[in-house]
Amino acid sequence: MTTAETITADIVDRFLMNENYDYKLNSKFNPRKALVMISEGYSFDEVAKAQNFTTTKMLDELNAARDKFAPYAAAWWAIEQAMTD
Repeated sequence: MTTAETITADIVDRFLMNENYDYKLNSKFNPRKALVMISEGYSFDEVAKAQNFTTTKMLDELNAARDKFAPYAAAWWAIEQAMTD
């Protein structure tokens, strides 16, 4: 069983790229857009620039989104795994 404490960033990233969620009200950072760009091969610098963030701030925001949604991603992943069994 996957818990929020043991879930990998890869699974959380899959959740963030595929599911609907509200990140932060009034935030200009879009975790989905950042992850899609990263998966397409853009550098962290390019992704940050596209969202008008410094690279450090973009990575901080991305990690904050991962932390926030890890419990939801763990539940989502458990359901995904149960459906394939």
